[in-house]
Amino acid sequence: MVLGHLLGSYVNSHTYVDLHQGMKWLISIVYSFHMPCFFICSGYLFCHYIFSNVSKILVNVGNFYIVYAVFAALFIAMSMLSGTANNHYDAHTFFRILYGEVGPYWYLYVLCLCYLLSYFCPYRVLCVVATVLSLALMCLFQPHYSILGKLFFHFPFFVLGFVIAYKNINIPSIVAAIVGVLSVLLLLYFIYFNISFRQIPIVAFVLPLCLALALWTLFKGFDIDFYPLKICGLYCYEIYLFHSFLATPIRLLFVKLGMPSLLSVLLNLLLGCLVPILISLILKKLNVYKYIFKPLSAVGFLQKNSNSVQK
Repeated sequence: MVLGHLLGSYVNSHTYVDLHQGMKWLISIVYSFHMPCFFICSGYLFCHYIFSNVSKILVNVGNFYIVYAVFAALFIAMSMLSGTANNHYDAHTFFRILYGEVGPYWYLYVLCLCYLLSYFCPYRVLCVVATVLSLALMCLFQPHYSILGKLFFHFPFFVLGFVIAYKNINIPSIVAAIVGVLSVLLLLYFIYFNISFRQIPIVAFVLPLCLALALWTLFKGFDIDFYPLKICGLYCYEIYLFHSFLATPIRLLFVKLGMPSLLSVLLNLLLGCLVPILISLILKKLNVYKYIFKPLSAVGFLQKNSNSVQK
């Protein structure tokens, strides 16, 4: 995710034009699977909330929405002030916060809808809806540019992650490896011949599905004590929220310093992950972390009602 957004910043600003072809290939690879994989992971983690009371679900959804609205507003303001890669934002864009169409933060908006749909729908109904949507997407795929289209496209992946956790499904490693290799070869074929697989029915849905499941199985088998992976997992929410604010200023600084192009991209990627972690640690030290990332939980919203329901 960080790599995809970072490279997009370089390409859109026409920085290091000599690397653009390689950057575009990497962007195509990242964007082919990263959001489906995100929603599979989100659905998997949602399984922990399925037996919670309504108050807890509403507080979590409220936390997500407030964080989404605040960071989306900051993102628009920064984009207007920078006037660089994201200069298509203006004052009217603030109204788009209401319906989730702001930069990379649409994910949180759709995640709120996925939480509500999955909690209030019976399990079997949920599976049927996800299956119907999957078949519709495979037979007649439409670009998912609107927030409703993004929900329709990603909801089956969210339900899939939830079902994997709920039923404790384990995908055999050999199957995941074969599917992953075949999917990567097919993706490279499309990239090499400059073919947009997103416009091809069945492929547009099945290819991201296969890539995401293969990656899911691969990383699920990693030892939790693998420190870099563990740290990225613990702070993935903060990395997601903050990295969009870092790519452009760091890129401009490195260009001004005359840093070599490849080194600039690699360091920008590293800082895009490390700086949000550092910010999170500082916020925790100052005891304000929860007020920023879980504001409703921090003020005890619906807490009394939640406790009474549990009793």
